[in-house]
Amino acid sequence: MKKIKINISEGIKFPHPYILKSRILEIPVNMEKGAEVTLINKQGKIVGTGFYNPDTYKTVRIHTYGEVKFLDYKEIEKRIKKAFKKRKEFFNEEESFRLIFSESDLLTGLIIDKIGKGFVIQINSAGMEKKREFIIKALKEIFEPEFIYEKSDSFARKEEGLENFKKLLFGNFKNPCEIFTEGLYFLVDIENGQKTGFFLDQKSNRLEMAKYAKGKVCLDLFSYTGAFSIHFLKNGAEKVFAIDISERALKLLKENTRINNLDERKLTVIEGDVFEKLREIKQWKIEFDLIINDPPSFTHKKRKKENALKGYKNLHSEIFDILKGKGILATFSCTHAIDIKDLIETISGVQKSRDFVIGLKKFLFQSPCHPIVFYFPESFYLKGVVLSKD
Repeated sequence: MKKIKINISEGIKFPHPYILKSRILEIPVNMEKGAEVTLINKQGKIVGTGFYNPDTYKTVRIHTYGEVKFLDYKEIEKRIKKAFKKRKEFFNEEESFRLIFSESDLLTGLIIDKIGKGFVIQINSAGMEKKREFIIKALKEIFEPEFIYEKSDSFARKEEGLENFKKLLFGNFKNPCEIFTEGLYFLVDIENGQKTGFFLDQKSNRLEMAKYAKGKVCLDLFSYTGAFSIHFLKNGAEKVFAIDISERALKLLKENTRINNLDERKLTVIEGDVFEKLREIKQWKIEFDLIINDPPSFTHKKRKKENALKGYKNLHSEIFDILKGKGILATFSCTHAIDIKDLIETISGVQKSRDFVIGLKKFLFQSPCHPIVFYFPESFYLKGVVLSKD
C-alpha cells in the first residue's frame, strides 16, 4: 500500500476524515483513483488508511484510524455487523432504519438504509465504488434481504468525479414499496423519491411530536409523503393540513392515509411552494395548534449561511403569524452549516418584534440510527427545537 505524507500534528489521533489537498506534503506518482493508501504524519508515524481521489479537494477519505487496513470483504462484513448491533440497541430487526451512516460507521462514502425487508444503498466516494460487490455480498450473507437497490445520485458523486447510478442490484420489489415502521404503514418511492425514499433521521422525532396531536389542528410544512401527518392522524388529530411542492409526494401521503385506515376527511393536502402557501393561509384566518416545519437544507456551505439564516427567519415569522396562542411549533434544520445556536438566534430575531413570548420546550436531534461522532462534526446535522407561543 502506497503512503501519503500529510501535514498534521503528531499528537492528533483522530483527524477529520477528509484530508484536503492543502494538507498533503508528499504523494507517490501514478496512483489510481479510489486506491487505498496509508497516511503518515511528518514524523513518519501512521495516521490511518483511506481512499485516494485526485479529482476532488477531499483528496483522501479516511476509513481506518491508527493502522494500515484494507477494506476487504471480511472487514466490510465486520463493520456492517458492528453497525447493525448498535442499531439493535434502539430498534427491533423488523424496523426500517439507517444501517450505515458513512463516516460515523467508518465506511466513508457509504449509506445503507434498511427499508422494510430490503436495502437501499448510496455510494458517494471513488474508493467505495470499488467495494460495491463486497457490500452486496455482505448484505446478502448477513440479512438475506428481499432486494438491494442502489440509488447513487447525490451531489457528492459529482464532487468525486463519479456519474450518477441507479439500479436494482439484487432481488425484486414493487415501487413504491410498502413498509411497516413506527407502528404504521408507509409507501416508499425508492426509485423517484427524495434521498433513499424515506426520512429515517426523523424517526424518534415523529413519535415525540405525535404526543401533542390529539384533538389538535395541525400543519405539516414540507410534508413530503406525510410521515408526521400520518402520525398525527393516528394519534387523534382533529384536522391535518400538509403542504409540499411535490404532487407525487402528496399522492403517496393520501395513499398512506388509506392504507392505515385513517379518516381521509381529516386530511387536507396543499400542493405548492410553502412560502407562497403560508401567505395564502393567512387570508383563511385559520390558526394552528401544532405546526411542523421540516424544510430542505437551505445551504450545505458555511459561506452561504447568512442568506440561509434570513430564509429561516422569514419562514419562522410567517409561521408564528398562524400559530395559535398556547400552540406548539417544532422547527428543524437539516444541515451542519446551521448549528443549534443559529437556529435559536433566528427565533430570537422573530421574538423581538412580537407581543407574545416564544418559549423553548425541548431540543430534538437526529434518530440514533444516524450516530453522531466527534471526529466528524458534520455527522451532527439534524437539530430541532420545540417552541411554545405564550
